[in-house]
Amino acid sequence: MKSFKQNYYKIVALLGIIFSLLWIIFVNTQPYSDFAYYNTIAKQVANGGQWGNTYTSVGYSIILGFVYKLFGSSLITAKLFNLVLTCLNYLIFYKLLMKLPIKEGRRKIIYTLFVLFPSNIFYTAYWVQK
Repeated sequence: MKSFKQNYYKIVALLGIIFSLLWIIFVNTQPYSDFAYYNTIAKQVANGGQWGNTYTSVGYSIILGFVYKLFGSSLITAKLFNLVLTCLNYLIFYKLLMKLPIKEGRRKIIYTLFVLFPSNIFYTAYWVQK
């Protein structure tokens, strides 16, 4: 039981990653609306094209374009990249939470709610289900 207490945050983060992976595997999502636009810009960037313009360029699209250039421009690449971003969110949120002067029990509840909140899981495949 002691190792569970010591690894609580890692276990919760792992659960969040597993749920996100299950979402990616079992839900067929496709780009829609703004995300379709981001995907189009990312593909342009990957092919050496325009990075958008000063009114519509989004940093995410540009970075995703570089990821596409390295690993190929497919939806699974984008979804796995979003999974990496989600893991980074978990880590950053954990670091911030540890700096707050609150009780450990509340800290664990807040972290668990953050990680397992549906929008954090769905973010990995932010497109519309078809």
